[in-house]
Amino acid sequence: MNMKQILNHTALTKARLSILSASITALICSSVGASDIDIYKAPATGAGATTILFMLDKSGSMNFTDYGNTVTYDEQNCPSKNNDAGGFSYKKADSVVTHTFGASDWYGTKTLSYRECIRGTSRWGFWSGWTFDTEIDRKATRLTQLKIGLLQLLLGDKSDPNNIVEPLSPDLYIGLAVFSGSIGQKIQDVKKLDNTHRANLVQTILDLTATGGTPTPYAYAEAAAILMGTKTGGGNYSNSSTNYSKPVSIAAQTTDTAKQCSAQGIYFLTDGRPEPDGTAPGDDGKSGDAYKVMKSALDTKGSLFDCKATATSVLGRLSSYYDDQHAWNCTGKFNQALLDPEKNPVGIKIKTAVVGFGRDFDTAVTDPSDDVKDAKSWGELGEGGSYSGLDSKAVVESFKKFLTTVKTDIPGISTGNATLPIDALNSNAIQPYGYFPQFVPKVATTESQRTWYGNLKKYHAVLGSLYGNRSGSYPGTITGSNPVMQNNEIKNVADLWKNSAYVPTSNETAFQGGALSNLLQGYVADRSPKERLLLTDFSYQNGKVSQNLNLSWYDDSEKKTKFNAITTAYNLNSSAPYRAALMGLLGYESAVAGEDLTTKSITGKLPQIGAILHSKPVLLTQSGIPTVTGTSTSATIDTTNRDDYILFGSTQGVLHVLDAKNGKGNEVFAFVPKEMIELQNQGFLLDGGADTGGKNKLYYGIDGEWTAHTVYVSDPNGKLTVDGGSRIVQNDAGEDETINLKGKQWVYGGLRMGGRSYYSLDLTDMSSPKVKFHIDPNNKQVHYLDGSTTESKTIDELKYMGQSWSKPTLAYVNWFGKRKLVMIVGGGYDAGSTPGLEADGDGIYKTKTVGDKLVKDKRDGYGGYEAADYDQTNKIGAGVYMFDADNGDLLWSVSGNNTATTTSGTKNLKLAGNGSTVNMNYSIVSEIKTVDRNNDGLIDHLYFGDLRGQAFRVDFSPSTSGFKSQVNRILDLSATRKRFYNAPTFTVHSKEGVAVVSFTSGNKSQPLHGHATPVSGVDDFDGVFAIYDYDVYSSKYPTSAFDTRTLGANNATAISQLKLLDNRVDSNDSLTNSKRPKIDSSLGNGGWYYLFNKEEALSATGTAETSTKNKQILKSLGSLVAMESDLYVPVFDSSKPGTTGSCSAGVAGETALQRFCLPYGICKTNIYIPLGAGIGEPIIGGGRDGDPNKRSIFVLNEDKKDGVTGSGSGQIKNYGGALKFIPNRWYEKYAQGGG
Repeated sequence: MNMKQILNHTALTKARLSILSASITALICSSVGASDIDIYKAPATGAGATTILFMLDKSGSMNFTDYGNTVTYDEQNCPSKNNDAGGFSYKKADSVVTHTFGASDWYGTKTLSYRECIRGTSRWGFWSGWTFDTEIDRKATRLTQLKIGLLQLLLGDKSDPNNIVEPLSPDLYIGLAVFSGSIGQKIQDVKKLDNTHRANLVQTILDLTATGGTPTPYAYAEAAAILMGTKTGGGNYSNSSTNYSKPVSIAAQTTDTAKQCSAQGIYFLTDGRPEPDGTAPGDDGKSGDAYKVMKSALDTKGSLFDCKATATSVLGRLSSYYDDQHAWNCTGKFNQALLDPEKNPVGIKIKTAVVGFGRDFDTAVTDPSDDVKDAKSWGELGEGGSYSGLDSKAVVESFKKFLTTVKTDIPGISTGNATLPIDALNSNAIQPYGYFPQFVPKVATTESQRTWYGNLKKYHAVLGSLYGNRSGSYPGTITGSNPVMQNNEIKNVADLWKNSAYVPTSNETAFQGGALSNLLQGYVADRSPKERLLLTDFSYQNGKVSQNLNLSWYDDSEKKTKFNAITTAYNLNSSAPYRAALMGLLGYESAVAGEDLTTKSITGKLPQIGAILHSKPVLLTQSGIPTVTGTSTSATIDTTNRDDYILFGSTQGVLHVLDAKNGKGNEVFAFVPKEMIELQNQGFLLDGGADTGGKNKLYYGIDGEWTAHTVYVSDPNGKLTVDGGSRIVQNDAGEDETINLKGKQWVYGGLRMGGRSYYSLDLTDMSSPKVKFHIDPNNKQVHYLDGSTTESKTIDELKYMGQSWSKPTLAYVNWFGKRKLVMIVGGGYDAGSTPGLEADGDGIYKTKTVGDKLVKDKRDGYGGYEAADYDQTNKIGAGVYMFDADNGDLLWSVSGNNTATTTSGTKNLKLAGNGSTVNMNYSIVSEIKTVDRNNDGLIDHLYFGDLRGQAFRVDFSPSTSGFKSQVNRILDLSATRKRFYNAPTFTVHSKEGVAVVSFTSGNKSQPLHGHATPVSGVDDFDGVFAIYDYDVYSSKYPTSAFDTRTLGANNATAISQLKLLDNRVDSNDSLTNSKRPKIDSSLGNGGWYYLFNKEEALSATGTAETSTKNKQILKSLGSLVAMESDLYVPVFDSSKPGTTGSCSAGVAGETALQRFCLPYGICKTNIYIPLGAGIGEPIIGGGRDGDPNKRSIFVLNEDKKDGVTGSGSGQIKNYGGALKFIPNRWYEKYAQGGG
């Protein structure tokens, strides 16, 4: 069966699983919402002191010379000898090597001069005996190699451009000690690595000489005493009869936080086996010289120490040590005491790295001695690592590796969320790609920037998670490799858009690869395009600023499309407003007014994309060719020749459209709204420009969720496209007839915390975008295009709309007998208002006077529902609004601000939502759930909740002469101020004869409330609330005897109320189980509810673990998902640690999916799927068997993707099955109707 035949005789089905209608573009991991940025935590103030003591071998053998792993010339300082080690001859070079370290832009320079030891062949002469013949190679002594490595670390080294060594950071605390003979000796105090201390260390290293033996255990004890501020007790094997002064970095560790956030270690470098003199440890473990000095070093904890070997001892258990006094057992036990804060006097953890320097320790040695074996085990036991090497490079590399294990970094955190978008071209199958926004939150009190930045990356979505690589295809075996996220950490895995030519300016994972690596900067005359295409409705002409929605037009005279765009030419006008900031979007860090930027180079610092917090990427597919495999009763549908784009908004105030194809990721254009230019333009500049105020005054830009209305038409070759086409069909008379079809790609979205507006763009022709309309509550207007002219109409009711949080719902209604596409949104969020201005819910602004009018200037914070105890009285956002999706006309609304219902006219009809029975007086921020009850393609009902714990149903009864509607409150939890931020799910259960509308509550604006902040008297447990809608099941427009019942009084046993479920898991699933609600419209329950006063979890092995929780600890903050009678509820636990620690940035709290079974709520078995740190919600991917026509839960944390009990445990289910063709051309059903 070919594609053309399929298009002529069958069609693709547009039917979606219930999950898809609830939105597949769900986030996981660390999604955020308004002040849910509170889950991002900065490291503790003052965290991170790192202290390291070098304890270096300067025994006589450090004057030996190693020649790779071939031979060691074991004579000190290279005396001339023939036919010596290895049969080679040796002599000291006549010439001097001078090595210069450092640089003027680092810490100055210093030189080291030395003579190398030449190795050569030997020649035998009858009269002369053995003589030096031909040079083979030349090397520096071990001590010289050590000096070179240490100087490279301290001063840096640019002598080899291919191997530049940067100097150690000045925030480290470094000390220097050496050992030889019978003791260890401190030669430089442990101090912060400022310029003076660095210089002193350098000179001390230059002056080092080597002599004596290798007193390993005594030196180790001395090193520890230096760090702990104790003594080794005096005597022949001690260098301290009085206590050392404790390093300030360790003395300052007086609190648990300081100890947790600091780190310290000993870098112990030795070139040989232990050769301590003195008395060996006794069998009792409490005698011998090594025991004495170590016990003394442990000071008040010395009584806990002994050298006695045990069954678990790692060191000292071999049989062939060189010296009986080796004391390896003491070294091992002392090592353990340093690692255990309970067993050393400073109560901290001190790690040890051991560097075996010299040929005896080389990894190529096939038969190491027992001393070498224990030395390697020592470093591993000390948690600092075991290293070996022969030259300066080994010194540098070993120290840097040790530094990574011991250094307490105070890093930022790359976080984000993942999206598997709905594929409008083929809604039956999940595309095998995920789009992963990543960003770096700036939440420390010292970080004052008000714009966060991030990136968008594309990865393979394979068998339940994201991977950098995949192999195989369905129905064969599919595998993924290089997981993108594990254990709550985003890995630096190359994505499918990574531009290898891009050089990032930050080491943060979020800023590697992705769309950021393809963002155009500057102006390049021979590049196409020459500069970034920044479309805008901002216009500056003849000294006047205005709004121009005409983003593009075709110029007949020049035969090309022109754009209303910000270009480098804008910089030529020195008086142009916002000039410098707008040039920042083009890549110019500091554009001089009036300068011609087309010839100016860029710094490369300004490829910036704002953080993508809530604006989930939307997949826009302009065209593609469907393909089918299988049979008419079981088929797999795929698509080829796709023209894919991704649309998303960012906190920078920019709407981006990217070419989504693999290997692309380049921005096709960006749209910058006029209001973003006027109110938050500093975000266009490097690191947020001059605006300060930090996270409490954060700019959110274009932060709302967007959606697309896509209509495809087909051409004669079977290609589906939005850009128009024609096809030949057979009419009823059996004759060929040509019909012209017109497709659509219209997108809609708001700003969420970034403002109050909604925009619609026409992207049917991606090369010529247009703004369809702009809903502008700030000015109580709708702006739209009339031809090429921007017009406006005033609609007073828009003044009641708050911030545009609600994701637009696009649907068809019967509007006075005609099928009309509408956009339905909630009234918006009340984030507080500016004193002195009319209440608008858009947060708090600084003001300025323009003429005689007080107007907004800069954002100055947020209020309203940002407070947990907010009691709203202004009715901002209290309603639902339905707009004409073509021109932005307000058609209908229901609101507490509507005091009367209107029935006349064909626009701006009002349904009253005031009065005690409805009480629609609080902000409505969720996506609006629409229901087409009779499958005629027209909506009959709306469901939604508000931020006071109320839920509503609206019923439509349209006709050719009017648009009749009614509203009923179906849930009232207002007494405890619960909040509904997300749309409910709507499921129909024909067997039981009921529809179920499921809501979950949780304070998304204060996710840590109840844990980080105390609860108040009105706070209660959040939960899941499922309403049995008997009315809708029995009648499309019930007019009397409403049977749907709400939760009213506290007595949950009354027949007219919802039933409280004590548990969501019960092995008894029989209908007679009294714990289950009863479904009956006259005698049964009104539904059920489950409170988050406990967590019915599973352990890692699948064991049930139920724990009680206090009020407001558990909340549901993400979208719900319903599939085949399974309801998945994401539950956020604010008391769990997430990835936060006092020493690093992190994400607080953790989310797990909990399953409820509809319609009764109770399940026979427990499905509990941990998602990871932060606020998560379910993503739906393809089947776990690789079948794209199936659905399953997708988990971004790859190590958690199979659920808590692993694969095959039943935690992850496949939903759906093989497709069957339905004789209905869904993709062109409405193409001719203009819908």
